Amino acid sequence: MRLTRTESKAANMRALIEAAREVARRFLRMSADPQAAGKLLFETRVLDLVLNDRELIGKLNASIRSTEVELAALFSGREHGGSTVTDEQALRLTRALKALLSGLGQGVVLGAHDACEKFFVETAQALTTPRVLGPA
Repeated sequence: MRLTRTESKAANMRALIEAAREVARRFLRMSADPQAAGKLLFETRVLDLVLNDRELIGKLNASIRSTEVELAALFSGREHGGSTVTDEQALRLTRALKALLSGLGQGVVLGAHDACEKFFVETAQALTTPRVLGPA
């Protein structure tokens, strides 16, 4: 069965939103993992060391940028809102998702709030707006 142009656009838009939702689900699973507290403690200790060493900060930043580019590749090139998501838009979405979901995930790890998949997914989906993505 072949999709009409309108149906194809809607499917691609859903694909961008679904990709953001899947990233949210994965962050939630990582946060709800019984070993997540130990991993968070390790990351915190590493950050403490890194913040006092310029060379390590440079290496950590390079690693962060590399991970962002890999995740942004999931979003880049998808059709959304009548245009194609650019590499820059994909990177903006990636950074917003990472910041939002990391904070929510830390709340789960610390027991500050429940691990609610619906909330994680809906907040991730809310970032797929033109205001967050920026100009094409």
